[in-house]
Parts: sequence; C-alpha cells; structure tokens
Amino acid sequence: MPTEHGGWGFSLEPGLLGILVAPGVTSVGLAVFALFVFLADRPTRMVLGDVYRRRRLPRTNRAAGVAAAYGSVALGGLILAVATADRTFIWVMAAALPFVALQLSLEARGRMRSAVREMAGPIAIASIAASAAVADGQAVAVALGLWLILGLRVVMSVALVRAQIRRAKGKDPAGNVVAGVHAGGLAIAGGAAVAGVASWPAFAAIAVLCVWAGIALRVRSVRANIVGVTQMTAGTVVVILTALGHPPA
Repeated sequence: MPTEHGGWGFSLEPGLLGILVAPGVTSVGLAVFALFVFLADRPTRMVLGDVYRRRRLPRTNRAAGVAAAYGSVALGGLILAVATADRTFIWVMAAALPFVALQLSLEARGRMRSAVREMAGPIAIASIAASAAVADGQAVAVALGLWLILGLRVVMSVALVRAQIRRAKGKDPAGNVVAGVHAGGLAIAGGAAVAGVASWPAFAAIAVLCVWAGIALRVRSVRANIVGVTQMTAGTVVVILTALGHPPA
C-alpha cells in the first residue's frame, strides 16, 4: 500500500469532488478508477524495475499479482462509467494523457524526485472530477473549471511540501518561489471566477491554501507525516468549498 499521504489525497479528491457535483453511478465508477490506478502504480513500478534489471525476486510475482488485481478493479470502474453515461467525458480523460506520458517519461529517465513528475500524475487524475461533470451533462467550461482548481491545488501543494522538506533538512526552502507559485495560483483562480469558469468559493479555497503556505513556512519544522496529514486536510477544504460553489453563480 502507498505510504504517501499526499498521493492518497491527490487520488481521492477528484473522485470525491466528482461525486459531490455529479452524484451517480458514473461518478462512483470514475472515483474507483482513479483510486485503483493510484494503488496499482507502486506494484507496477516494482515489476517494471525488476524486468528492466533482468531479475526475478520473490516480490516480483507478488507485485505482478497485486498490480493485476488493482488494475482489474480500475478497469471495472472505467467500464461502469462508460456504460452508464454519455461517452463525451472520454475526451476529457484523453486530454489528461499528455500529463501521464510526461510522468512516465520522467520516471523512465530516473527523475523520480522531479517536481514536474510529482505534479504531472496528480494533474492527470484531477481530470476525473471534470469527467464526472461532463458525463452528467454539465457545461464543458464549468467542468474544466473543476480540473483547473484541482490542478492549482496540486501545483501549489507540491511547491509547499518540497519547501517544507528542504527546510526540515536545513536547506533554503526557497520561500520566494513558493510565494510566487501561490500568488500565480490565486490570480488564475480569481480570473477563472471572474470569467464564470470557477466559483468564488473555489477561489476562496485557493486563498486558504495561500494563507496556509504563509503559516507553514513560518512555524517550526514538522515531521513528514504531519505535513501529509495537513495536506490531506487542505485538499478536503478545497473539495468541499469547490463543491459548495458548483456550478458558479
């Protein structure tokens, strides 16, 4: 099982938001798909790593079996979604494929700790909320606004967590970079709210992330698990406020 709190949050939040803004069997299927794709990632990487190194360890077969099981559940969720809704939402999911390709490319080159790699996968999964809204017949622009807000949450959170980790190691947290990323995210969310693509409560959620980033880089350094829990809490706040404001007034 994955141990990264951030990964759990990034995988659960899009499905939860999709269920809240477009309740139904389709959104549940998409949420299941998102969660089990995330769960399948770690054992799949184990198997591919062993194959690449031309070795077969006791864990290899176990990891392959677990990956296949998780993958089957994920496929089942996707099939359920396709069978119960207008298939237009598939184009939204297809739009997320470049982010998937980017993540896989960076992993293949060994850049596992790259900030771009850490953002690419979660941004792709964030498309699940938009897919659920489109499958429900909602306006494409408003649905993509959900993806935008979750995407901003990913970028801002990754920037903050990396700064917190650097700080815990006694390194420069590059606070100016974090401030710039959060200011940019706030400006984009504000523009989306003015344009009617996102809601003002969603903008407020991004503002909350900005406030939290300012606090987090000023209080004393905390353990990694505490950072993970606070990020999951922040993500939950974003989901709830975004759902409350959907569709934008």
